[in-house]
Amino acid sequence: MKRRKSKRCGKCNIYNAENETAFVVEEVPDLAMLPGLGIYPGSIVYKEYCCRLGGPVVLKLQNRRVAIGKDVASSIMVEENSNEHD
Repeated sequence: MKRRKSKRCGKCNIYNAENETAFVVEEVPDLAMLPGLGIYPGSIVYKEYCCRLGGPVVLKLQNRRVAIGKDVASSIMVEENSNEHD
């Protein structure tokens, strides 16, 4: 399956970040659902892929996968995890 090519980033939003890459969350919008999903400053998320045509971003958080809509994903600022050992 061909996936949307994303850009590498120092600090960028998770929607535009590189697919199949681990990131450290830097900033999140003030939404009550995000900490419950495990998305908070300092947490490590793995971006699997971004669906086409403005669809959701699929993230892996520890041992589960979640889909985050484009608007929310565009508000989550991340930095590439330099400690990734996959």
